[in-house]
Amino acid sequence: KLKGVTFDWKKDKTKSAGIIAQDVEKILPEIVKQKEDRSGEEFKSVDYNGVIGLLVEGMKEQQNLINRLEERIKDLENKGE
Repeated sequence: KLKGVTFDWKKDKTKSAGIIAQDVEKILPEIVKQKEDRSGEEFKSVDYNGVIGLLVEGMKEQQNLINRLEERIKDLENKGE
């Protein structure tokens, strides 16, 4: 449900990449913080440390699926011989 994006920071126009805090907030509100910049403007920020564990688990799920598909392909190839 999350998508990676690229963006330019308002303060200095430097390029960066990340995920949209408002999107993350719908799924994991506990890792989104409301902050205020020096001018008093409020913004939301993502604590990316909270995302790392989920990414690791997602990669493990993907690897399990890849392993099962490789085995299935191997079995189908062996049956065709």
